Amino acid sequence: MCEKMIQSVKDGLEGIEIGYFDTGQDFPYLSYYEYFNHPSEEARRYAFAAFVIQVGNWHSGCMMIEYKNDDFNRYIKMLITNKNSLKADFPNMYARLIYFLTNLKSRNLSQTWYPNHLDQTLDHQLSVEMLKPESYIIELFPMSMKGFLKEIRVKPFFKSDLD
Repeated sequence: MCEKMIQSVKDGLEGIEIGYFDTGQDFPYLSYYEYFNHPSEEARRYAFAAFVIQVGNWHSGCMMIEYKNDDFNRYIKMLITNKNSLKADFPNMYARLIYFLTNLKSRNLSQTWYPNHLDQTLDHQLSVEMLKPESYIIELFPMSMKGFLKEIRVKPFFKSDLD
């Protein structure tokens, strides 16, 4: 199952090097959060990439994420539980996610699904344990795509994204 998940994410990454988070990457509906603590770095990389990109697509307004049942709460729980290892292994993806979630939360619009459907306890825990104390990380990792594309192992399209 792990290999299928990895390949499905790799397939879904097609075009991100051109359209970034505005192209609405399409990933199959899987419980990617289950791989956030997987022993395989490749499994963690692509599972985390799928989640970050989905939230990035949502942030850009090109795509709305619809989670079944309690899945978004499960993503946030696993994110909080594994934040240190995800941050250490994938600092650019982690910084992007902090940026996206912080901005989605601050919008607090009725059409923004995140603040309205996250369990209140988890919402508070996310703010206290990650978004507020980790806000500095956004400054450490500029929002260019260079590091992000490198972490997700996608060849850059634009010269400006090359090293």
